[in-house]
Amino acid sequence: MIYILKRVLDELCSFTFVHHFLAFGYFSFNNHRNVGRDAHDSNVDDSFRRALTARNNLPSVTAVYRIKNADEFIALSLQSIIPLASEIVVVDNGSVDETEAIVKKIQSNYIDVVNIKYFKYKQKIARAGNGYADEVKAYPERSIADFYNFCFSKATSEYVVKVDAHCFYNLNRILDVQSYLRKNIDVLYFRGIEYLGKRLSVEPYLFKRKMNFKYVDDDNYEVLKFYDKNIVKTFLMSPTFIHLKRLVYTKGLVNGVTGLEAVYRDK
Repeated sequence: MIYILKRVLDELCSFTFVHHFLAFGYFSFNNHRNVGRDAHDSNVDDSFRRALTARNNLPSVTAVYRIKNADEFIALSLQSIIPLASEIVVVDNGSVDETEAIVKKIQSNYIDVVNIKYFKYKQKIARAGNGYADEVKAYPERSIADFYNFCFSKATSEYVVKVDAHCFYNLNRILDVQSYLRKNIDVLYFRGIEYLGKRLSVEPYLFKRKMNFKYVDDDNYEVLKFYDKNIVKTFLMSPTFIHLKRLVYTKGLVNGVTGLEAVYRDK
């Protein structure tokens, strides 16, 4: 018996077991994990087409982006959300890099697939985090909540989904989100995976546009408030996107500035 238990423990601790256990993770789970490379590429093509076909036969979704200096990520982020959103609203808060040119290139290249709308919001916005409430109290026009409310006012679809320029959506999870759209839910809560360290919270990312909602300012950042009663809330437990904003920190660290300065640079 002791010998058998030892063999079981050895197997559980083996590299092969750990490898398969990690590969089984919910973020990447699909029904084709054991196929070859070419077959996998073909399956991805099929899944993308299936999601795109479903998108065009489900309640419409607008992806709402609030961005600034996002040229490292914005193209791939936009492409990742296309299977879910037939309309994309991009609101640029004063980018000084190539963000605008990249968005407009994607807008042109995908004109027959998705309606991308590009807007500018010139008002300086307070930085979320410590001291946010004090800054907004002194300069109310810098409110992040006001910025968000402006952005979401530009959407025209039945549903809206909040997306950051540094978020990349998993295709399998988009198919999951679409299954909830079929159920006519009011709000879908989910979360993502952070590039480093912090566990991202579960938030109401997707919800009906005509609901009575508003972003309001809190101590450190904006908060989404719903004012309707009897809201149908649903939760998608599997991480739906990967968030790579902190990856920009490395660019700052190798150029003599802090990671925070690299992310929030103004020039």
